[in-house]
Formats: sequence, structure tokens, C-alpha cells
Amino acid sequence: MKQILHIFAKDVRRLWPEILISLATLSAFVWIFPSEWGVRSVVLPQFRWLPGATVFLVIFGWLLMITRDIHGETLVGERQFWITRPYRWPLLLGAKALFLFVFLLFPFFLVQLILLHIAGFPALPSLPGVAWNMLFLVAIAVVPMAAIATMTSNFGRMLLGILFVILYIGLVAYIDSRLPTSGFADDYMGTLTSLVLLGVLITVIVLQYAQRRTGLSRLLTAGMALIIGLLTLFGPENLPMRLSYPSQAGSAAVSVDIAFKPEAKKSEDHPFVFDDKREIALNVPLKIGGIQSRTAIREDYAKVEITSASGERWVSHWQSIHSDWGPATTQASLGLKISNAFYERAKGKPVTASITLAMTALEAGKTAYTTMPSGKLALAGGGTCSLSEWGGLSCLAPLRPPALMLAVVQASQSKCFQGEPRDDEGGYGETWVGMPNPSVEFGLTPIWRSYINFQFRALDENHRAYICAGAPLSFTPYSVVWKGQRKVPIGVINLQDYAYRNTRY
Repeated sequence: MKQILHIFAKDVRRLWPEILISLATLSAFVWIFPSEWGVRSVVLPQFRWLPGATVFLVIFGWLLMITRDIHGETLVGERQFWITRPYRWPLLLGAKALFLFVFLLFPFFLVQLILLHIAGFPALPSLPGVAWNMLFLVAIAVVPMAAIATMTSNFGRMLLGILFVILYIGLVAYIDSRLPTSGFADDYMGTLTSLVLLGVLITVIVLQYAQRRTGLSRLLTAGMALIIGLLTLFGPENLPMRLSYPSQAGSAAVSVDIAFKPEAKKSEDHPFVFDDKREIALNVPLKIGGIQSRTAIREDYAKVEITSASGERWVSHWQSIHSDWGPATTQASLGLKISNAFYERAKGKPVTASITLAMTALEAGKTAYTTMPSGKLALAGGGTCSLSEWGGLSCLAPLRPPALMLAVVQASQSKCFQGEPRDDEGGYGETWVGMPNPSVEFGLTPIWRSYINFQFRALDENHRAYICAGAPLSFTPYSVVWKGQRKVPIGVINLQDYAYRNTRY
């Protein structure tokens, strides 16, 4: 312990400029960033970019401090001065960890509490969430930066390593965007790859301090990047989908009738169009019924399976659809991508098709009725909302998004007069808010900002809807009661009746 404190004190004396830079950027972040929430007005309109810039300044301050701290006893090469001293590598690593805890993690912890106070949320109930946020910071930022620093010899090479990481992420994202009919990103695979990444990076840090085998560490890092890239681009979909949406047979417990609704060929002016020439849009009309009162069915993903007259079978990837059905839903239309090459081979001939839906069944809780306030509106779960100038709600929530709710409001067809409610009927607007079972998610700020934009029905298209203070407002919470898959047979169809070539707007 004495050696840890000795190295720690030495680093504090040597790195006081980096410490001041990091603390100064954090202070600027605390002072300026709340302008994004509308809590403060310290940023002039012509400097709207300033709050976002403070985020990059904070990250740069951390990068500088982590790099300089680790490079104080460089681990690259064979001519380091510290290996001639009675340093034990576990104590050296412990001293570096203590330095980063005192001057990075602890200030970040205090900043989180201060920002919660500025936003009007009590800090004490949020302490467990703030602690989780600190762990996320270690896993997402501190460990990766430290791992790269252990494999580089100076700050310039550290920046070069960061550049390689950025180029790698950009390349994987570009290749992923070019792969046709991709769309399923699941929590299981994301968690698995994150744990593998974290484990390899921690191994690299320990390996560098224990043996300083930079070549092996770089090889491990490159291998990990290759494996994660391949899993991201070509990883299995069916296994994680079965884990996320586990049961087809269990779907009988969900009261919803889904059947294909044959239609005549539509015009070429079809809304489901894509830019990728390798794909065309398949419109699948469905007949919906049997959804019980206070129940909602959320369609999350879908895939289509087609068998041509010649026996060729084609199955798409899982595709995001995000459609919500309620008790009043009688029909729906899904836009799915199919291979243009397969379409060219199968068009004009009868094919047998089916779709598989990955669904989430939601059950409504007790509806809370209120009126649109002129000030703040408290949300279940600790969030607050206020009426914004563009006619929706601007909401803040501590540490996590709000829980899933259906918000319904009565609108006016006339502009509000001095914030007073209007009597003229303007139809009702509704929208989904939040997500099921929200958990703490990482952010430099512990405040989540979201917007509630209502979609209005039964309103003359020639009139605009206005939301005024005093308007009736309700929030109905929904909880997940089932997640699973259901296969819907389409039968024998002609693809030309439902599929359309890509066009550009």
C-alpha cells in the first residue's frame, strides 16, 4: 500500500496540469449543458453547438489524463526506467487505478449528483443508478482508453490508435448498411460481444503490466476486433431471436387474430420504397381482430419466407417494423424487403409465402387522468414534462427513459389564448411514450430528455391541432405480458401483385 501511495503522489505532482484541464472541462459541462434541457439560459442562440462541444471537451480531458498517467511508466519497449526500480507491477497498476478513481470517477460521480439537482430531481434515490452509470463509464470509456494507452508509447501514437478504432467502427457500420434486409439488433448478442470486448481489454491491460508483451496484446486486440466485426455483420439471427422472442406455441395465449388479406394489385405509387437496388418492397396486407380491451400488440420484427414454383426457397433476415395494434385495429400493412434477384426469377409465377412475426403483448394498467399544465407535469417513475412551444411535451427523466405509456390529449383547432383552455373540439391526439421495463443507461449526463409528439385523429386535414393548457390529458401505463413469435401463412400469391421496384424520391 505504501508503494501505491508513493506512485500516486508522484503522479499527482507530475500531472497537475492534466488534472486541472479535466476538472475545468467537467465544470464547463456542468455549467453549460443544462441549457439543453431548458433549465438554464446561459447559451446564446447563435451558440447552440456549445453544450455538445463540452461533451467532446470532457472526453478529451479524460483521454489526455488517462494517457499521460499510464505513459508515465510506459509499457512499450524494453528500456523503461521503472523496471530498474523495486516496483511490483500489481502495485503499479493499483496506483494507476487509484489515480483514475480519485481524479476521474469520483468527480464524475459528483457531477452526476449536481446535474440531478439542477434538473430538479432528488439525488439520494438515484444513488444506485449513479453507481451503475460509473460502472458503465469504466466499461465503455476508461478500460478501452487505458488498454490503448498500454499498447502505445506516447500521446501521438495514442491518437493514432484512437483513429484506427474510429475507422474500424466506420468500416463495420458501412458494410452493415450495405448488407440487404438486415435489421435485427438484440440485447443478447450485444451484451455478449460487450462482455467479450471488456474481458479482452482487461486481459490486455493486465498482460502489459505483468509481462509488457505489446505484440501479443496488439494481436489479441486485432483478433477480438475481427471476431466482433464478423459477429456483428454475419452473426446468427435465429438463436438470439428465439431467446428474445422464445415461443411460437405460446402465442395461443395472446388474444389476437392475424390473417393475410388478399388484395388486388396496387398502383406503382406505393409508399414502401427503398434505395438499395438489390431489394424491392413487398407489401403484406393483414386482417387483424380479437385484441382484447386494454391490450396492445407491438410488432417488433418480421421475416418473410417464399418458395417459388420451381422449388427455390428464399428466407429474409429479421427486419424492424415497429407497428402497434390496439383493440380497434382491424387491418394493417407491413412493408418488408425481399431480394430483387429472387423476385426477377420468381415474378409472374405463383409462389407460396409466409411471414413470421416477433411480437410483444402489452397489458394496460390504471389510467391516470389530468389536464395539461401551464408548468411542470409529473410522470410516473419520477420524470417531469412541460408544454413546449411546438405543441408537444418536453420531458426529463432521471437516469433512464420513462416507462412505457400511452398518452392521449384533447386538442383545439384554434390557437391558445394566453394559455387558457379552448372549448372548440380539435380531435384527440395519442402517442406511445417510453419503453417497457426501462433500465439505467449510460450517459455523461444522468438526465434523459425525450419529446412527446401527438398524432391526431378525427381532425379535418385543413385544420391544425393546438394543445393548450387545461386540455384533458391521460397516461395509461403498459407492461409486457408475453413476447414470442407467430407464423402467418400467406398462401399462393403472385409477387407482382404485392412487390414494387425501388424508386428514389
